[in-house]
Amino acid sequence: MSALGESPEKLKQAKINLAVSISRFFRDRQIWKILESRILPLLMTREDPVLKVWSAGCSSGEEVYSYNVVQKRQGNAKELQIWATDINPTMLARARAGVYPPGSLKDIPQEWQSAYFSLIPDGKQAVRDFLKTGIHWDLRNVWEEEPPNECFDLVFMRNHVLTYPREEFRGPVLAGIVDRLRNDGYLVIGAHEKLPTSFTSLLPDFENSMIFQKIEQPP
Repeated sequence: MSALGESPEKLKQAKINLAVSISRFFRDRQIWKILESRILPLLMTREDPVLKVWSAGCSSGEEVYSYNVVQKRQGNAKELQIWATDINPTMLARARAGVYPPGSLKDIPQEWQSAYFSLIPDGKQAVRDFLKTGIHWDLRNVWEEEPPNECFDLVFMRNHVLTYPREEFRGPVLAGIVDRLRNDGYLVIGAHEKLPTSFTSLLPDFENSMIFQKIEQPP
C-alpha cells in the first residue's frame, strides 16, 4: 500500500496541492466586460429578488470580490447571495480576510480601488466590509461532496473541474454542478478549458467561448 493510501491526512493534502490556485482581480477582463454590459443587466430583470452566484474553486477570493464589485455597479436592485467554495483551507481563510498586496489591484481602475478597498497600516489593501456581505464561504471538495443545495443564476467554474481529471471522472461532477444551474443561467469556465460535447444543455455565448448559457431540455 502506498504512503498516501496509508495516511488519510497525506491523501487529503495531496488533493489540496493538486488544486489550481490561480486567482487575480478581473482575470480575463473580457468576461467581466460582457457580464457588466449584457449578462448582469439581463439577470437583474428576473422576477426573483435574490440573485445567486457560485464560485466553485474560489481560491483566495479575488473572483468573488470582482463579481461583487460588478454587481454593485449595477445598483442594488437585487439582493446578492454568493456561495464561495474551495478545497484549500489556507486559501479560503485568505479569501475571508479580504486583504491583498497592492500589486493584486493593478488591473482595477483607481476610482474603483478608492470605492471598494481601503489602505491598511501594513501597506496592503483590504476589501471594504460592504463587499463581504452575502458571501457564504465554505470548505468543500466537489469531487467528494455534493454541490451547495441551491439554484444558481451564475456559476464560475474556472481552472477547476475541467482542468486535470479524465472525462470519466469529471463528467459526473460537472453534471452535478450544471444541475444546480437554473435554466437560462450562465456558466463561466477557464480560458484553456473545454466542455465535454455531451453537455448539450449548455450553449456557448456568441461573444466569448468561456461563457455558456443553460437551456431547458425538451422532455
